[in-house]
Amino acid sequence: MLLMALSCSVNQAVAQIKPVVVRIGAGPTCDFSKIQTAINASASGSEFSTILLVARNQTYSEQAIDIEDKNITIRGGYADCDQDVQDSVKTKLSGAGGAARSIVNIRGATREIVFDTLELADGDELIDNQSYGGAIDITGGAHDFIAVRNVDLVNNRAGYGGALAVRSGSPTRVVIGPSVFIRDNRGAYGGGGIFCSGARLELRGTAVSVFRNEAGGLTSGAPPTGGAYGGGLWLQGCTTTIQAGTSAFFPSVIANNTASGPGGGLFATQRADVSILNLTPSAPSTVGFNVSSRFGGAMSIEDGARVTASNAIISGNQALEGGGAIAIYNSDASRDASFEANSFGIACDSNLDCNRISGNVARNVSNVDQPGSAIRVSCDGGQANAQLHGTRVSANEGRSLFKTVDSFCGIAINGALVERNNSSGHLFDAGQGSGFVTVRASTVANNQIASGFAVFRVSTFGQSFAGYGLRLQRSIVWQPGISLLSLVSGSLQLDRIEHSFANDLSNVPASSGGLILNRTENPLFANPSQGDYRLAQDSLAQDFVPAINGDLTRDGQQRSVDLSLFDVFGPQDAGAFENQIVANNIFRNGFE
Repeated sequence: MLLMALSCSVNQAVAQIKPVVVRIGAGPTCDFSKIQTAINASASGSEFSTILLVARNQTYSEQAIDIEDKNITIRGGYADCDQDVQDSVKTKLSGAGGAARSIVNIRGATREIVFDTLELADGDELIDNQSYGGAIDITGGAHDFIAVRNVDLVNNRAGYGGALAVRSGSPTRVVIGPSVFIRDNRGAYGGGGIFCSGARLELRGTAVSVFRNEAGGLTSGAPPTGGAYGGGLWLQGCTTTIQAGTSAFFPSVIANNTASGPGGGLFATQRADVSILNLTPSAPSTVGFNVSSRFGGAMSIEDGARVTASNAIISGNQALEGGGAIAIYNSDASRDASFEANSFGIACDSNLDCNRISGNVARNVSNVDQPGSAIRVSCDGGQANAQLHGTRVSANEGRSLFKTVDSFCGIAINGALVERNNSSGHLFDAGQGSGFVTVRASTVANNQIASGFAVFRVSTFGQSFAGYGLRLQRSIVWQPGISLLSLVSGSLQLDRIEHSFANDLSNVPASSGGLILNRTENPLFANPSQGDYRLAQDSLAQDFVPAINGDLTRDGQQRSVDLSLFDVFGPQDAGAFENQIVANNIFRNGFE
């Protein structure tokens, strides 16, 4: 019993060891003049930790720092070694000159490593396909907690992960933010800003931005086939949470990055799971103004990876070969690749119009439109899909708005508003293979579609498979002068279009819905010229459809509000909005 008590006492004492604080800089009050010397002198072991206070009264160039099996905090914000209270001025660590290595290399296993109030710049790691992390390279593990906060990672380069690479796998956790600016870095083979494989990565806090990084450019070996992927981030089997708010100086979380291959903003692959969330109502997570020379201006999602964006904004991105905002490709036969947009989690202030995909472009350098200005989905042995829940899709430009390529790929929208997009071809193009388009409780209106093209182009090949082909249910498609449907071959199967308003039902047979279950009258929007696609009070689309559990609305209002009108097929309104007030009965007598 005495031995057990002594053992417990020793363990508690070890757990309570305080960090050792040392000062680095020039002058007699400093403990060390070099960071590496201070790290070498620090104790190893999970119970020990050392805090390095790095003064600005000398320069730190040719940095190639090694941390192995030690818990280290590198903290800037001190003018000299006599300053007790940290300020906000960052201490610069430069990798320029000396050995072509990362500025900081983390190996072994650690409990906690922190980078605080620093600028890590000019890391000149090699730019071949075996080199990682221009500023910070993390291998080995596990590393329980690595934090990067109030840090600028600027003008670094590597083969992969121009600023930061983590390759140590789970349960390594890396948290970036708040106040982290990852800009002007280059990953020659991919991951212009960050490369993450197998670990847990979090971008959290205000003023976090992955900005103006590049995947591609000059390499020291053969350039990557198909281009360099992931202008901002390459996420490979990496569980990633992006919950980073914007500010006046950081207008987007992932912005203005470029990739010579797919994924201008980010590239997710090998079953990566990515969640994009809001931090506060006034600071939405935004992926904007990224460019891919191939597919997926904002993001490319491949091989079993899944991305969920909750109340996020994906805007102003461009892809030169297709998928202006999002490209999805899957060859993983055992797990689907997917993108989902929804309005879950922290809602945005109403003036910010979140849960939105807008202003994206699929167009090449010769100004020729490419398919899928919003989303392009393709499959090669696996299944892939995009699901938009209550999402506004507007002002995107390309040959089509949504494009599916090959079999078992599809687009499903529920409670979505699709308006003011510009398409030089079909708006929804699923005419290749057995792809699917499902439009549920949504509104499609006021889009510019080139003459001779239709709202939906679908193949009937896949309609023997449950859920494939076209399903248009409880929705409004109002595109005067434009055909609703272009069939590659054959005709629609039973009940494919039902309880909807459409300006054209001319090639929809009765067995597929036709005029028996649908209407061609103007549904009457409240103020479409001002972007208000709620139903006018005398709209025939009110209380028109059956009440269906799971039907969503664009504005988050509840469904199936019975307005004491004559219910045609049920108490729910058609389209993406549900009127919440009693309407005028005067124009509904023809249905009574």
